Amino acid sequence: MDGQRARVLLRAERFRLQERLKALAGEEATIATRIRQQLASFDRAQHRLEAGAELTAEECRLDTPVIFWECEGVSTRSEGHMTESIALGVNGLSIPPGTHICAFFRGIPERDEIMVPFLMEGLRAGDKCTCIIDDAVDGVRTALGAALAPCAAGGQLHIQPSKDAYLRRGTFSTQGMLDFWEESVGAALGEQGFPFSRSVGDATFTLRELPDLYDFMTYEAELNRFLPRYPQVIMCLYDLDRFGGQVLVEILKTHPKVLMGSTVLDNLYYLEPDEFLASRGR
Repeated sequence: MDGQRARVLLRAERFRLQERLKALAGEEATIATRIRQQLASFDRAQHRLEAGAELTAEECRLDTPVIFWECEGVSTRSEGHMTESIALGVNGLSIPPGTHICAFFRGIPERDEIMVPFLMEGLRAGDKCTCIIDDAVDGVRTALGAALAPCAAGGQLHIQPSKDAYLRRGTFSTQGMLDFWEESVGAALGEQGFPFSRSVGDATFTLRELPDLYDFMTYEAELNRFLPRYPQVIMCLYDLDRFGGQVLVEILKTHPKVLMGSTVLDNLYYLEPDEFLASRGR
């Protein structure tokens, strides 16, 4: 393998491992230690490369089993709406229809770096776009800018406060939220005539307002049964400054894919709904 390609592969793999380590900060010490060992092996490979050694493709990959996530192959956006791959608007990444994906951020600017391109891609593709947020709503509208003008009349973009979705019946309930998505997505793809639905929500509200996250995590698990029913994707956003490690683990168990840095990852902690619900023992 030529030196330039080896350098690119090493940088990409090292970045991916660093992102994993950040997500595990303070949690799962054994896993974090093994990831640090992997990072050290990449450093040794880098030193060998700089010393003039020729590396094989295998040496530019993980030299121990994948521990936490496996990388999901991604493709770039093509012109028009894609049926096999849905563009996220971030670094050319895409996901299959029916995906329930989570992403983590710290603060509104990082949230909008994920949310705004995701919505922008949907508006361009002619998707119905639903956005559930409470903070800095005007900033999102401003960032979308001119893309909103041709969409306004047709109701292509719907932004609403969290409580109007999560607490629309007065209290949070799993079935109430599933009914909300059934009604809104069903209407978008039916009477409104949109070909695809993409939804994104900042879940900070749940951490601030709900006294018990048990029902909310049950809802996140049940979403995985709902998503394959329609041509759609749903992205759940979580502020890492608002919850601890135990909540992080529960989130990961209910999302089959994770947007981490510049990569879409298969989440090896994910549990199918029945398995997740059985594991809770309540």
